[in-house]
Amino acid sequence: MEIDGGLFALGGVALAAAFTEIRAWREDRSRRAHDLHVQRREVYAAALREVESVTSELAKLINYGAGDREEQRRAVWSALVRAYEVLNQVRLLAENMNTAGAMSAVLRVYRDALEQGATELPDPRELRRAMVGGFREDLGIDGLRRRWRKTGP
Repeated sequence: MEIDGGLFALGGVALAAAFTEIRAWREDRSRRAHDLHVQRREVYAAALREVESVTSELAKLINYGAGDREEQRRAVWSALVRAYEVLNQVRLLAENMNTAGAMSAVLRVYRDALEQGATELPDPRELRRAMVGGFREDLGIDGLRRRWRKTGP
C-alpha cells in the first residue's frame, strides 16, 4: 500500500510541475503579445505625428512668401526622412502589410508635391483614412468599436 501512495504522490508532483510549466509558458506568451501591442501602438502614434509633421512643413513651404525657400524645402525633406524612418518601423511591426502600404502612399503624395513644386497642399484624405484604419485594425480598436455599436446603447 505504501508504494501505491508514493507513486500517487509522485504523479501529483509531476502533474503540478507540468501545469506550472504550462502556466509559465502561457504567461510569457501573453506578456510578449502585450509588449508587441504596446510597441505597435507607440510606432503607429509616431507615424501619425510624422505624417502630420510632413503636412505641416509642406504647408509652410507652399505658403512661404518671398525669401529663402531652400531652407524650408530642407525642413520638408527632413520631415520626410523622419517619416520614412517610422515607415520602416511600421513595416517591421505591422500585422498587415497594407497598413505600411497606406502610409507609404500618403508620404508619396507629399513627396511628389514637394518634387513638383506644388502651389497647393495636396489632400490625400482617403489615403490617410486608409492608413489610420489600418493602424486601428492592427491594434484591434476598430473591431471593438463595431462590437460596442452592435451591443451598446
